Amino acid sequence: MTANLRAPLGVLIAGAAIAGVTAAVSAATIVATLAGSGAWGAANGSARAASFMMPAGVAFDRSGDLFITDAQAQQIRELSPDGAVRTLAGAVTNATSGLTAHGGYRDGGAAVARFNHPLGIAADRSGNLYVADTLNHCIRKVTREGVVSTYAGSTESGYVNGSRLQARFRQPEGIAVDRGGNVYVADVATALRKISPSGDVTTIERQTTDNNEALSVAVYDTESGPLLYVAERFGLSILHPDGTLERFPGGDDYDVTFPAVPKNVLRIIQARRPIGFPTAVAAIDDHTVAFTDARTNTVRILETVHGTLRIVGGASIEDASGDTGGFRDGDSSRSLFDAPLGIATRAAEIVVADSGNRRIRSISGVEYRHAVAPALGLLDTGFGSAQNAYRIAYVGNSSVWYNTGWDDSIEGVVERALNAAHATPQRAHIIGVAGNEKFGVAAQYAEWLAKLGGVNLVVLNLNGGNLLSSFAGPDGKLPPISTWQPQLTANLRDLRRQLARDHVPLVVVTHPFPNEYDWSESAYTQLTQDYSYWDDDSIGKATNAAVRDSGAQLIDLWPKFSQYDRRSAHAALFGGDDFHFSRNGRLVVGQWVAQALEKLAPWRR
Repeated sequence: MTANLRAPLGVLIAGAAIAGVTAAVSAATIVATLAGSGAWGAANGSARAASFMMPAGVAFDRSGDLFITDAQAQQIRELSPDGAVRTLAGAVTNATSGLTAHGGYRDGGAAVARFNHPLGIAADRSGNLYVADTLNHCIRKVTREGVVSTYAGSTESGYVNGSRLQARFRQPEGIAVDRGGNVYVADVATALRKISPSGDVTTIERQTTDNNEALSVAVYDTESGPLLYVAERFGLSILHPDGTLERFPGGDDYDVTFPAVPKNVLRIIQARRPIGFPTAVAAIDDHTVAFTDARTNTVRILETVHGTLRIVGGASIEDASGDTGGFRDGDSSRSLFDAPLGIATRAAEIVVADSGNRRIRSISGVEYRHAVAPALGLLDTGFGSAQNAYRIAYVGNSSVWYNTGWDDSIEGVVERALNAAHATPQRAHIIGVAGNEKFGVAAQYAEWLAKLGGVNLVVLNLNGGNLLSSFAGPDGKLPPISTWQPQLTANLRDLRRQLARDHVPLVVVTHPFPNEYDWSESAYTQLTQDYSYWDDDSIGKATNAAVRDSGAQLIDLWPKFSQYDRRSAHAALFGGDDFHFSRNGRLVVGQWVAQALEKLAPWRR
């Protein structure tokens, strides 16, 4: 129930209020109805007047036409860019006593061809469509003229590899096609299968058990070969071109029934968030995948470099009870879906077959940027599209990027606020460089960027985590201030001077952790860890003194944190699980940093 298309989506800017901050700017992700009145039926016509019985799979071809499988109408429908819906293939039959038309099996022209619960659909580079004809247990091919033929398998179910017409499938549901013409099939009752252009059907090994069924598959073509995303009963797997495997465990069923997974393939989402229950997948790029979760009625995006997960459609709660289904367009945070199945992407949007609502929905305004490191191609991914911008590197440990997407990241908030105020000489473009726990590593990254001419300003986030990683003794604790403060001062001075040689200013942002100013923040963590040696602001004061003595410009957020938490009504700045910022914390800190940068104006010095 997938298709693969592939480009960063645009961002829509709108004014919004952030708790504790005035005149903040946030990004808007919008859910809208593309086609379908919501009424049961198979009527063609204008997008909003057309009706569906159970839209299940969606796929774009290269010309921008959207193709839809209707699993209960037993048809393949087409939504053209001009907003017209027509039936491409599949004979209309009488409905059963329920809401499903009678299925059948017949090859031939559009008016006589028959399907039986078609689910997945994908398009090749020539415009041919491949359909997982689920209850006919075979793969059908549909031309642009609507001529239907059996591409692989037959109505006889089984598990047989070999030539495509002698091969046997059992309940194929997901399908994808790579640029070389290979067809990938998520055959639920057997395995993940591959049909080569020469017609050979083989099994793709996934290092899993028989009950971890492959539900859907998406492909992203890389220079090294096709990369596969596979939605499974117990999570989501990534099969890389070199044969390596990554697996993100899914919902609660995983803990009960899934066997041990080798540590070298197991990945956990940041903040230990549950990935949910992937149903259908669509590849965004080689490290980002969108998927539907029909169990929680949500649409989600997983970025695999950092392991961050976002809900971009449906109720943003982890509820598998089925209580979250419904219909509502508008801001994605308030949107509702009902049994979302197929998913596809194109340059400006994510498109979802919202089967329970009998509509085709779009999600626009999703921003896919994320924090990276030089080894991941920093300049290509971060600055390639920002040659005429004022480029700011926001460098630090995981405090600058954790459990977030660009829209609600510190970097995203700072960038939007600076641009809204027209503060920088040119349009501000920020890239986060995260995961640099040791000061020396962060400094090397900053120097590397400056030498390459990739940045105009470096903002270094400095906190207790950096100090622990850089100066802690064998017991894991910081030594006396007199031991580490002179070294920190010298390191900062060296970094400032090195950047100055390349005409790049250095600004250092400091902030407290909860154990340094308010134990009610991240209370669970503080109750379960020993911070008795570090429970005041003395280390923070020493850090700020080191920054000032080094000659670097300082943004001291300590007073802001204390003032904020003294208010009678305030939202948490840190998460409940550890010392990373909450969503509210990222939005508030981002605005504070933007205001301070605008006041400092390091670009004028």
